[in-house]
Amino acid sequence: MIPRMSISAKTPFRLFATLSSMMFVLFFVWGAWFASVGIFMTAAGMSDYIGWAYSTTPIAAIVTPFFMGVFADRFMNAERLQGILLIVSGACIAIAPKFASSETPVIFVGILLLHALCFMPTLGLSNTICLKHLGDPEKDYPIVRVFATLGWIAAGLLISKVLKADATVMQFYVSAIAAGVAEGSARKL
Repeated sequence: MIPRMSISAKTPFRLFATLSSMMFVLFFVWGAWFASVGIFMTAAGMSDYIGWAYSTTPIAAIVTPFFMGVFADRFMNAERLQGILLIVSGACIAIAPKFASSETPVIFVGILLLHALCFMPTLGLSNTICLKHLGDPEKDYPIVRVFATLGWIAAGLLISKVLKADATVMQFYVSAIAAGVAEGSARKL
């Protein structure tokens, strides 16, 4: 007896491109500030708090799955929740530089934590969105996911090499703008 091969659905190119751009911009948001925040904080006189700033995303990655997964499953779809979280995280990352001084480092780190608490769930939500929409997730998802890595790299190159903004507030504003673009990508789905 010859085993039957399952026929996998083909993902339309437009949907594939939308999901790829969503992943690209989503990781661009994170990469625009995360890699260079230590340089920025040193220049702003907050070097004693760099470790706290870098601990915000791991803390958020540990804490948020406990309540975001349940919220997404019961109260609204992943695309809508991702859009709302990106708007709030973009607002937080845009506000953070206002408190970037040696007098208010705790507030600055606190706002980074608020940003991370809203942003980190979008990483899992983006995976859910991709796996839900791709015709053949086993084949297509790794290709879509590559665009996330490219987004992180592009953000780093833009901030460090093009804008030379490692020590300036511009990295936060670029991240906030990218969060708005990522929210628009989520809305298209």
